[in-house]
Amino acid sequence: MRTQNGYGANTNKKQHHQTNHQETTKRKPIINYGRGNSFLSLGESVRGPRFRNPERILSLGSPYKSLHEKLINPNPHEIFAGIDWSACKGFVCKSFSEDDIHKSIKYGKWSSTPRGNTKLSEAFQQQQQIHLSRNGGTFSHARRARGGGLSSINSCSKGSDDVNDALNENRSIAINDKNETVLSPTLKTAAKSEKKIPQRIFLLFSVNASGYFSGVAEMTSDVDFNKNETFWQREGKFNGSFDVEWLVAKDVPFHVFGRHLRIVDDRKIDKGETKRVTHSRDAQYVTPTVLRQCIELMLAYPSDNSLVKDFEFYDERERTRCESRERNSARASTSDCREQQHHRTPVPVSLPKPQNVSIKTPANKTQPQRSSSESTKTKTKTTTTTTIVS
Repeated sequence: MRTQNGYGANTNKKQHHQTNHQETTKRKPIINYGRGNSFLSLGESVRGPRFRNPERILSLGSPYKSLHEKLINPNPHEIFAGIDWSACKGFVCKSFSEDDIHKSIKYGKWSSTPRGNTKLSEAFQQQQQIHLSRNGGTFSHARRARGGGLSSINSCSKGSDDVNDALNENRSIAINDKNETVLSPTLKTAAKSEKKIPQRIFLLFSVNASGYFSGVAEMTSDVDFNKNETFWQREGKFNGSFDVEWLVAKDVPFHVFGRHLRIVDDRKIDKGETKRVTHSRDAQYVTPTVLRQCIELMLAYPSDNSLVKDFEFYDERERTRCESRERNSARASTSDCREQQHHRTPVPVSLPKPQNVSIKTPANKTQPQRSSSESTKTKTKTTTTTTIVS
């Protein structure tokens, strides 16, 4: 039945669609704790508990308070000092769960698929070659360690004698109270003042089906294909790892980046098809212009929500997962021992050889054999009877 305005039932459908859209937008974000993967000890978490209470603030006594403040509001002048945006490279790194993002921030490591690791390794080597060609064969790259405070200078343009003298003057190696070798304060300041190479590689991290970018990290080492980390959520799936340094950790929704930030699809380069940067796959290359705009949007987005808020939650998940792994390994070892005791190797037994013994059968089962003379007599009798009848 149509109304007076001429739209009829279409208006009812439109109003119904609008009301449903408003109801869905008011719903709280869903936390996915599991996807039915039987090979995982714990389910994959796409969104942490912070999405249920975005206004939650870390307490002053939290050990991750300083880390949260450092990654949520970084100093862009300190991070991007001396950078050459035209020579930088960017890639999108996708993760199956936030557990792996948590471990990447915690341990300063990352691992992609075999295709992604090969792609990132080639990009890192190309950046090194570009820097060497521009600086006349010298390469100086200060890389922060996983703890974030120490740095290491890979090489210097001076000779070996001058380098050794400089290191001796700076007292580069010192021994603390625990008999551990550490860097002296003079070398720490020198390492911090050392500028990074202008041609850098930035990684934009996102969790599948989350609708957010989790932050930005920098690739600081080449891929070691022989080193496999055991703390990933999907154990044994990712081979090889490399060092990363997290610069920004902030939850930025995809709608902030708009539709104008588009990149060429790596798998459809021949066709020249483009797509939004928010619809990228793992190890998708990002052009320097789009990379810079994405990082600037992340830094300018007013949000106090980051994965660091849920570090205690993911630490507990990691602890529980490690304990379940240990229990499963202990059970497997005990079951193997029991199987070895139950299924013992049989001892070879030598059977006796058969002897030539004549076995007599009873008369009621088999008839005795006839002699040859008796058989010939019966044959002749049968032949004579046949002739008489004829």
